[in-house]
Amino acid sequence: MTNYTGLYVQRLTDGTIYNVQVRDSNGHEFGLSPQEYEARNISPPVNQLPAK
Repeated sequence: MTNYTGLYVQRLTDGTIYNVQVRDSNGHEFGLSPQEYEARNISPPVNQLPAK
């Protein structure tokens, strides 16, 4: 099983989060939608991630 860790969020100019960057246990980074991130129960919570 692969574990994921949230790294940062990307926001639109209105503040809406459109992407959450994550890293898997193998060191690969990729983006997920905020809905997918929350559905997978990845930590930390999306509202605690920094914006980039």
